[in-house]
Amino acid sequence: MPRLNVRLAQYPGQLTQPGRYEIEAVKPPQETRYGQTLILVVTNTEGQQASLFVPFATEISEQTNLGRLIKAFGAETDHWIGKKLDVSIDETGRRTVEPVVK
Repeated sequence: MPRLNVRLAQYPGQLTQPGRYEIEAVKPPQETRYGQTLILVVTNTEGQQASLFVPFATEISEQTNLGRLIKAFGAETDHWIGKKLDVSIDETGRRTVEPVVK
């Protein structure tokens, strides 16, 4: 029987705490159980890494996390590295991302 060669991406644990984070890496859109998603690897002020999943859609509005990121940092995700963002989490666990623009 042939063996299937599969590579699994290793990412830090999912972001669970609100606060200010710096973007370390942006992975291209990937298919997840929630649909197409950008995966941001972010670091908090204490140097701890986490993964932040941002739903990727073809229709983008300023009401979405992706729309706010694109408006503040531009459409080229390579330019997002080193940028800061504030993440808040509501009582249902929904994350809201606000780019930090000086």
